[in-house]
Amino acid sequence: MKRSKQFLAMILTLFTISAGGADEFVNASQALCQKVKSCARESIAAGAEIPPDMIDMVEQMLAGMCVDIEQRYEEIPSGHPLYAPATQCMQSIAELSCQQFENLADSVTPECAEYETQIEAQQD
Repeated sequence: MKRSKQFLAMILTLFTISAGGADEFVNASQALCQKVKSCARESIAAGAEIPPDMIDMVEQMLAGMCVDIEQRYEEIPSGHPLYAPATQCMQSIAELSCQQFENLADSVTPECAEYETQIEAQQD
């Protein structure tokens, strides 16, 4: 799966923003995590160029990914200005097909474009 550096940074930012117990964000991040895992497994099953001895390592990494994300949930409260756009971005990505997900480096969802805009505005 190819991703631009900017898109990868945006995805990592999504995972570092926390819900502080807010179910909508938690559900969105879990759905996105499941989407990433599902698409990675689909790619492996379709014959991705991963040596057989690396597949077990990739599977272990995928299994622990959602747990790692959940451990970061107390960093930013639900009232944070990026909370709603981050949630909407994750929801929009989780609804994509794996083929659409793999092509996100070329174009992001409108919700993620808005999220990017708000991140940039906060950095200025």
